[in-house]
Amino acid sequence: MLKEFYDFIAKRINRYFLELSAEGALQKGESFCLKLDDSDTVQAVSDAIKELATRENNCGEYEYQCMDGSVYRTFTLQVIDNEIIIAAQINDMTNDFLCATLRNAANVAGKPLLMISSNLIDSAKSGSIDMAANGMPFYADNLMTEIRKMAEESTQLSTLEKRILDFELKRRDSDVFSDKASLYEYRDLLSIMSSGSIEKENYPGFRLFSVDGKKDYQNEGKAQIDKKIKENHELFEKIDRSIRFGNVESDLAEDFDEGFLVRIEKNRKDDPEHWSILFTYAEMIAAMEKKQAKKDNPLNIDLKDISIYGDMPLNVLPIDEKVLVRNEGSMKTKKRTRSMMVFNADKYPEIHMRIECNARIMNNDISADDTSYIRDGKSLIFCFTREGVSFHKIEIKDAVNNITYVFKLCIIDVSPGYLSGIKRNFVIDYKKTKKNCKVKLVGIGTDLVFNSKGAANVSEKLNDNTQYKCKYDERLHLYTTEEELSDFGSGIYIEINFSGIVLPLILFPDEVKSVEMVGRKILREKF
Repeated sequence: MLKEFYDFIAKRINRYFLELSAEGALQKGESFCLKLDDSDTVQAVSDAIKELATRENNCGEYEYQCMDGSVYRTFTLQVIDNEIIIAAQINDMTNDFLCATLRNAANVAGKPLLMISSNLIDSAKSGSIDMAANGMPFYADNLMTEIRKMAEESTQLSTLEKRILDFELKRRDSDVFSDKASLYEYRDLLSIMSSGSIEKENYPGFRLFSVDGKKDYQNEGKAQIDKKIKENHELFEKIDRSIRFGNVESDLAEDFDEGFLVRIEKNRKDDPEHWSILFTYAEMIAAMEKKQAKKDNPLNIDLKDISIYGDMPLNVLPIDEKVLVRNEGSMKTKKRTRSMMVFNADKYPEIHMRIECNARIMNNDISADDTSYIRDGKSLIFCFTREGVSFHKIEIKDAVNNITYVFKLCIIDVSPGYLSGIKRNFVIDYKKTKKNCKVKLVGIGTDLVFNSKGAANVSEKLNDNTQYKCKYDERLHLYTTEEELSDFGSGIYIEINFSGIVLPLILFPDEVKSVEMVGRKILREKF
């Protein structure tokens, strides 16, 4: 890109002096100056001028015998009836030699002099014609006008590339912070004029994400192209501001997925000034559309989307028969937390839960404690390997829409008939420490019955911290009084032993009193 920049300057200098001499306006001994940004640029521009003059057969030589006996040599641009000495301030050339010695020598010889330097002293500027002054080839306004004209007349640039350059010229014209007097500010634009193409490396400087300048928007009109360029720029500025002054993760979470934001952050760390070069505008739009598609399709799991089966899909455990499901509440968010009692009377060693999802769920949005799972398209199949009584918790998140579904399961290897009375009033009280998990029964009365179809009736007094046995042919009846129930506002803990399968229960009466929890009881309820 820089070579094209240097070549443009060389061509513009060569053309200016050829035109000036052709008009007869080039004065003998006249001096010109061109200030560039650094000595490397001075050297490169000098080399480009010499290469151009050599190709076009108008390169001459100039020698000056110094007082110390050394000889200063440089080249000239040969024009009509004269030649311009090109003096680049390189190789530790002093200001005195450039601005006084060489200028005097050129004046004596009647030859015009072009001084190219990155550190011109004021006396050099005052006594010579500045190539960046008003009306000269590198005057900022003239340069902008010329670049715009070159872009419009270019046969190499596509319509899209021309509109991009027009956008960039307007942006720079309104930028109060840019150094319009510096040729280096125009290096990318001038390089494009020489190469006839906008390269990917140009776009960060234009504050745009790259597009395919030769192929994109071919069927769009100028107004539509301008609109897309403006949208591209606005997106670039939004992200760049967040990178420089904000927080990418929080600022852009509504527009991009977390994984894409991680990529942006990585590129920023690798190359803070050119982080955008690895992203095309099409890629940015696709990422935003992907995020929007997720926002337009929030995760929704209805009861019909859930199926439970044993070791194979044929061994279905029907909902409402062998699987009881109870929402945590009636509000929308509460409905997403579901307690499930699964009755595995056939004692399958594995129980599976299949959930049909309307959106693909990322692995890091699934929490399944000790449970394994596999995928089938968008569906998730969880496998519980267990026996007796087991408790499980599954969380499925839609991070984009801040939605979380929670499934708390109690799988018990008994028939549903043993617990027919709990269908409407159970909640799975899941704890991280599995031994503290319980089935919570809310709104109980003075009578509680298990295995209601048992032939023999066994009645026992309901007491806290007590285990009761319930055999397959016995109807277990637990009784108490209203007064006694009111004394158990913080819950009654019991266990029911179904022939070796022990189910922990915590019972709460209809009227639950507010109870202050202190000390160890807080820890017991929490874990």
